[in-house]
Amino acid sequence: MNKPYYVSAAVRYADKKGPGEVHFTLKDLANDDEPLLHDRVTTSLTGVRTATQPIQLGGKGADNESSFHGVIDELRLSAGVLNDQALLYTNEDQRPDTLGFWRFENKSGTLRDSSGQGRDLTVTSVATPSAKGGATPLAALCHALLNSSEFLYVE
Repeated sequence: MNKPYYVSAAVRYADKKGPGEVHFTLKDLANDDEPLLHDRVTTSLTGVRTATQPIQLGGKGADNESSFHGVIDELRLSAGVLNDQALLYTNEDQRPDTLGFWRFENKSGTLRDSSGQGRDLTVTSVATPSAKGGATPLAALCHALLNSSEFLYVE
């Protein structure tokens, strides 16, 4: 509590060959001597379903009880698995595999997508689903990752 952390997750879906995996990386940003911690969790997730409610960073629909009450400084979604040197923790360069990059700063635009992909975030109080082309599955994956207990309680 009250300490900044860097968290990343890479998802490989389950298929006919076997279960999928989620690779988590965690770094205590308050302690420079602390190494990056890695863990893997198997999953039966085979894909991302279309959301029935709008995707929220740190929340689920109108369920305020399950909302994340911390601060998210930056968020980058990438296609494929990144090695430790390419993680946002060490490298903020634009990458060709970046699907979306939000810095949540006034200088760059709090809700603006810095990746150039045009996936700007919006603030809404209306609880109606919105879908723009293929962005809904990507947003659903983001929602699932940010609300998984592994993100909130990794030790």
